[in-house]
Amino acid sequence: MKLTLNFLFLLIVTISSSQIIDFPEGSFKYALINSEVVDLDGDGTVDSNIDTNNDGEIQVSEAEAVLGINLYNYGIFPSLEGMEHFVNIEWLICSESYTAFVDFSQNTKIERITISHNALTNLDVSQNTNLKWLNCTNNRLVNLNIKNGDNTSLELFHALYNPDLACIQVDDVAYANNAPNWKKDAMAIYSEDCELVGIEDFAATDFKLFPNPTENMLNIQSKTPIENVKIYSPQGVLVNEYNSNTIDVSQLSTGIYFVEITVDDKSVTKKFIKN
Repeated sequence: MKLTLNFLFLLIVTISSSQIIDFPEGSFKYALINSEVVDLDGDGTVDSNIDTNNDGEIQVSEAEAVLGINLYNYGIFPSLEGMEHFVNIEWLICSESYTAFVDFSQNTKIERITISHNALTNLDVSQNTNLKWLNCTNNRLVNLNIKNGDNTSLELFHALYNPDLACIQVDDVAYANNAPNWKKDAMAIYSEDCELVGIEDFAATDFKLFPNPTENMLNIQSKTPIENVKIYSPQGVLVNEYNSNTIDVSQLSTGIYFVEITVDDKSVTKKFIKN
């Protein structure tokens, strides 16, 4: 009886690893099979295609052997559906590929993700506790969750040029605001729960900026005492910081800026124009 059970177990494992993966997006599968885009030896560079048995298909065992993928300059990949099978992957580069969908929830060993200049609207890396590098600059992000329980290990985080991104969910707001290699657009805020952040959170403060546009002075009207004011360039670079409702912006160059106003440990960002 014991021998029979052992045989059945081995049979199930063998069948599982030899199963062919269905990739709904044909271009993703094509690149994996026909181009040297995967890292199989863990040296951080691509050295092979994925089809090691040359059958024109991708088995579960072949996906599990992949430690890295570089799809940059290998075509257009609207969806990376099928990533869940790459359970041992440690790094991914997929930039300028018009990618609009990816699910990293099963890639728990991944450390470096570069997925910039694409068409992503949602990105969730909350399950990727080994993440050290995330570049999702220049997408169409509306939702971004990087709250993985170990944000202090995230050495680089770039989320610039996502104009529709209002909130980024993180482990700790104070840490996120001071992390040296973290970059976001000025209009986006960090929060430990983005579902609780919205316009209604700041309705009671009734902010008003005037005059806007302005040449010299920018006034901030608020029903609640303002704790802190920061001015950012369109690139998300901090220009200056204030503790006043009246700000002298006469020395700023002409252009568009963002002012981040903090009240009761909550922040809201508004745009103003410097003439």
